[in-house]
Amino acid sequence: MIEAIAKIGQIERERIKNKTSDDKDPQIVELIQNIYKPTQDDKRKQMLLKIILKQGEYSSYTFDRVELEDLKSDTCYKVLYRSAGGNALNPSPTAQITDKDTFGNKILKFFKEAKSNKEQSDEERKFFENVYNALTESENDIRKSIDEKSKEKGTYLLTITFEEGNSEKYLVDKIEFLDYFLEKVRGKEGRFKGNGVCSICGKSGEVYGGVFPYSFFNLDKEGFLNNFSKGDSYKNFPICKECIRDLETGKRFIEDKLNYTFVKGLRYRLIPQNISGDEKTFEELIDILSEQESEVDTKSLSRITDDENEILERLSKESDTFSLNFLFIEKQNKAEKILAFIQDVLPSRLNRIFEAKRKVDEVTKSIPGYDGKQFTFGYIREFFFKSDSQKSNPDLDKYFLDIVDKIFKDKKIDKVFLFDYLMKGIREEFLKEHSEEKSFYYFKTVDAFIVYLFLKELNIIDVKEVKMEERKFDVFFKRFEGVNDPVKKGLILLGAATETLLEIQEDLRGSKPFLKYLKSLKMTEKDFKELLTKVQAKLEEYDALPRAKDFLEEASYYLLMGGDNFKMSVPEMNFFFTLGMNLKREILKSIKEA
Repeated sequence: MIEAIAKIGQIERERIKNKTSDDKDPQIVELIQNIYKPTQDDKRKQMLLKIILKQGEYSSYTFDRVELEDLKSDTCYKVLYRSAGGNALNPSPTAQITDKDTFGNKILKFFKEAKSNKEQSDEERKFFENVYNALTESENDIRKSIDEKSKEKGTYLLTITFEEGNSEKYLVDKIEFLDYFLEKVRGKEGRFKGNGVCSICGKSGEVYGGVFPYSFFNLDKEGFLNNFSKGDSYKNFPICKECIRDLETGKRFIEDKLNYTFVKGLRYRLIPQNISGDEKTFEELIDILSEQESEVDTKSLSRITDDENEILERLSKESDTFSLNFLFIEKQNKAEKILAFIQDVLPSRLNRIFEAKRKVDEVTKSIPGYDGKQFTFGYIREFFFKSDSQKSNPDLDKYFLDIVDKIFKDKKIDKVFLFDYLMKGIREEFLKEHSEEKSFYYFKTVDAFIVYLFLKELNIIDVKEVKMEERKFDVFFKRFEGVNDPVKKGLILLGAATETLLEIQEDLRGSKPFLKYLKSLKMTEKDFKELLTKVQAKLEEYDALPRAKDFLEEASYYLLMGGDNFKMSVPEMNFFFTLGMNLKREILKSIKEA
């Protein structure tokens, strides 16, 4: 992963260098964090909020006004923007406005520290003190102006500019801020250094520790340290200065361009990696990803995630000269925790996943309520989100991401485990349905069926297929691959017969007392075999056997073929039974249309 990030950064640095105009310092450009994003959304403002100070006599300054200007592609360079993250001070008095006291925490505190920094010359400290005094003397007016001018929804960068004579100077125009900016960035890098071999490029020379761009490499955790000494951290993962720049630039590129929503509650970073040695093709890929807003029409692409800007289908059409790594990170304030790292996913595998998705979408669009709907990993997430819907936070991320990993890696999924969780979701809605609570029983059942069909199409769950003679309801069963097995067919038709009986009871009695025999959808093989005769007897009692006679006859035939041992788990048997209950009308409709 680290080498892949550094390689992306190396390509991006070269691209930035070639695009950088002569009036910009390349070493500053590559240290800047550029948050400007070209957008067509006028409702989402991107603004620079300038606290303008006017120069007076003897290098003093006074507050003049607060002004707004549009954020542009070169704004972050002009104001030396680089976020230190969390509550840490940025290396310049420029910060993105948040709900917290940005002016106090990021601007005033910057100057309070700078004016007392003993590494600065007397002249530099005096300059920072003059600016600090100007800000504190007019603090109330400045705060009021900031609040008034940042009311509208948008992204706001807060900074300082200086009116000196007839010109306005930004931070990059003032040598005091330039020097301080470079000193802070380089000083942080140089805390732990020594001679060694760079872990990324393999070159010998001065190397640094404690400069890893992701905070999950933490020097405060003993497990990360060589001999438990921060001073020796450069021995753990030594990085040379050039590779530090590559890593930083690579990370920024990934955070800005390849940071996506996967499903509810989970985001991922997409990290491409060159595996063919074809540098030119890989550079072209990075160019496409860099300009994807203009180069790729994501709205015309199919999606397997919840992100409207997903680019995976576009990448699935490429040759296997590169692989994709999916880094799932959970951010909590400044901390970062790796939830999963799915490596070495080839475009051809992505293509296979999209093929399975398209096939499932085509098959299920005729199911009522599903025309126009498309499979995404969100369908799987439904069943692997919370172990209890009453919990405030998701607790099944590990199980969900393990399934995602198996899908991307073409590994088998334990069928017993899968049906257990599918049925937990269905059962919860079933119980709501019959206790007069708001329920999504039908949709939950069909959603689970779609998950099953998708995984079956990818051949990562074991599905028994048996060739049988043509029977009455084969028109329906042929629509869906994965149910070509006598026991599954028998359970589906028994479910349809049971649903018919429950509807008759509802019409005649206004209730469904027969539900007690369904045992909250935890029936065993013995229960199903007994249920067949119970349904038939109750229909005869209501003189309504003809309404479900075909269902029962065919169910009896198929279950008899299944023998004395269905070789299915309890959740799996109940799954196919429930499917028949919910698709009863579709089964009847297919017979009429045949």
